[in-house]
Amino acid sequence: MVLTHAGETLLRDAKAIFGMVDQAVDRAHRAARGKLGRLDVGVYGSAIFGIVPNIVARFSRENPDVEIALYHAQTPQRGSALR
Repeated sequence: MVLTHAGETLLRDAKAIFGMVDQAVDRAHRAARGKLGRLDVGVYGSAIFGIVPNIVARFSRENPDVEIALYHAQTPQRGSALR
């Protein structure tokens, strides 16, 4: 049995679709484990100059597919930022 040209085209596209589904499942699993996505971090006071940069740098090295956004807020602004 030999595939027709249409059958070969369909087979090629079906393989590509299955590959994309596998990639989507992998990305969903990585996102569920916190290995993919975005992390918003609020810091205040001298923490921005202390240990926080080291922690963020290490996290970034270990999780290169997670975007990190740092926010510096003074005491009155922290409550509304958390909400």
